[in-house]
Amino acid sequence: CNPPYSSLREQRLSESVKRRDPSVALFAHDTDALWAYRQLATTLSDPQVTSHLAMQHTRLVFEIGHGQADSVRKIFRSSPWQYVDTYRDHKALQRAVVFLYIGAVLS
Repeated sequence: CNPPYSSLREQRLSESVKRRDPSVALFAHDTDALWAYRQLATTLSDPQVTSHLAMQHTRLVFEIGHGQADSVRKIFRSSPWQYVDTYRDHKALQRAVVFLYIGAVLS
């Protein structure tokens, strides 16, 4: 999943990316760059949603912006999705986080 991960206020993306992609795909919210991840964590924690998935070994992979891995992990901490790993891009920047469905929220 590649949710928008930059806020309109930040706009820290390159000009070539801004020209290539529509702003709705790039910018999550005026001030909250992690807004889309908060919405996804809520939706993907809803039993009515998770009951429709083949849950055994289901993984989520999210593209993230530079420096957002810890924040996205914290957003999903109280969800039924357990953090698995962070992947880096060709510049060694954290670029994706992976979660595994565990079926129940752990306290």
